[in-house]
Amino acid sequence: MASKHEEVDRTLPPGFPEKLESDLVWDNTDTASRFDWTYSLTVTDLQEIEIALQHFKNLSKPLAYVSQESFPLPKLRTRLRDVSNEIHNGFGFKVLRGLPVSTHVHEDIFAIYAGIASHAAPIRGRQDNQCDGKTADVVVNHIKDLSY
Repeated sequence: MASKHEEVDRTLPPGFPEKLESDLVWDNTDTASRFDWTYSLTVTDLQEIEIALQHFKNLSKPLAYVSQESFPLPKLRTRLRDVSNEIHNGFGFKVLRGLPVSTHVHEDIFAIYAGIASHAAPIRGRQDNQCDGKTADVVVNHIKDLSY
């Protein structure tokens, strides 16, 4: 990090564009008028998520095993693929609203998050290669703000 007296080079690397023009370039002044960035889950969506959660829990597998197969969302999947397209080819983000997180324990919330994510973004980065002492692709870690 530069000190407040140190000069920081502000030139762009060779070949880097002076200006980016794309739907992926946005700021808070025009996002709401150009993009519907919220998807509100319907009652039907929530019922399907609950069924998928119960299916996953009945498998008795650790969270690292949440996938499209272990967390099936046959109807919601189509909408989640649309969300994925908007994330990857549109504005780069989407907010899902309506999950009743207060009615679930933390482990269930993580399973729901990973289950939905497995349909919206099936290729995920791996954060670890162990889960419960066994080889596994771990893609969800618990992050908590302890600063307060």
